[in-house]
Amino acid sequence: ALAGTCTYSRTATVTVNPTPLIVFSNPNQTICNGTSITAIALSDTNNPTGTTYTWTRTSPTGMGGTLPLSGSSTTISGTLTNATSANLTTTITVTATAANGCVRTATTNITVYAPLTVPTIGNTQAVCIGQIPTEFYMTTPITGGSGNYSYQWQLRTRTWFIFFWGNWSSWNTVGSNSTYQSGA
Repeated sequence: ALAGTCTYSRTATVTVNPTPLIVFSNPNQTICNGTSITAIALSDTNNPTGTTYTWTRTSPTGMGGTLPLSGSSTTISGTLTNATSANLTTTITVTATAANGCVRTATTNITVYAPLTVPTIGNTQAVCIGQIPTEFYMTTPITGGSGNYSYQWQLRTRTWFIFFWGNWSSWNTVGSNSTYQSGA
């Protein structure tokens, strides 16, 4: 302050405390139904002394597994299941609280693909030795998972001896389309 030629000053101290900065080791994951997430380690690049972590996650209808709904550890791990026909996402919200009282929150998501459904194979038939069966096909589509589906038709044979059937062979891949037509 200044009054004529007289001055007066006053000093105030402002302490700026570091705020936690949450870092996820494996953020925003997408997993298959019933599998483990890649463990998420929580760390803090600002590193305020005495920082503690708590976390919660959402629980959409149809989602289960061993991943807890909340915790206070620096590692988040477990499995997730999806009992619906659509992909489900859980949001994990982490709160970091430093000993100096500063708090920060951050979120990450884990999406669980819908379970794969086993298709029904149509055209069950009986044929005589030497006959070729008609084409096999799926009467219900594959659903769930993600991306493009790939197919694998497998066959195994059984040897015929003069008086009895022999052992079964191992499974052999004979096709990779959505239908299969036997060649012999």
